[in-house]
Amino acid sequence: MGLSLKDYQNQVSRLLPTGEAWNQNDGSTWQKLVNAFADELFRIENRTQDLLNEADPRSTYEMLEDWERAVGLPDECTGLANTLQERRDQIVSKLVKRGNQSIQFFKDLAAPLGYPIEIEEYDQFHVEDPVGGPLYGVDWMHAFGVIAPLQTIRPFRVNSHTVGERLVEFGDDILECIINHAKPSHSVVLFIYQ
Repeated sequence: MGLSLKDYQNQVSRLLPTGEAWNQNDGSTWQKLVNAFADELFRIENRTQDLLNEADPRSTYEMLEDWERAVGLPDECTGLANTLQERRDQIVSKLVKRGNQSIQFFKDLAAPLGYPIEIEEYDQFHVEDPVGGPLYGVDWMHAFGVIAPLQTIRPFRVNSHTVGERLVEFGDDILECIINHAKPSHSVVLFIYQ
């Protein structure tokens, strides 16, 4: 932690010349001026800590809209999130997201938004497949299933939400949009809610 207000007052006082013309007694006009300088230096130091918090999208508050504009939010999938923490999570998700076609990528894409999903891969039927297996055609080579909970609950969290926000939310439209935008263009996604 930085210096206290009293530390700044003492430092500014020590920088001044000494003598009768520089009356530094408590309540003097000169001491009031010194205290005003110290107050401003103390305020600036506290705002530098705020700036460090704002530079991190996980803790931003004052620059939240600037972060959203920088990463292209709200977008067609997520819209504007309902809570402060969800807005921060969307920003972080956009900043760290790198596309690929792995199962883990899609799980990681859905996890910050509160969706614990599983991926089911399909493949065309082969003669070597076991008896009783699914008879998928060639078209199934480019399909995969996203298995998600029937209802996704994103609970209210202390210090992450603000007054007036919903305690619990349900829905999966965001999940479908995000997965469809991230999937390879030639593939088909089937959403299975259980």
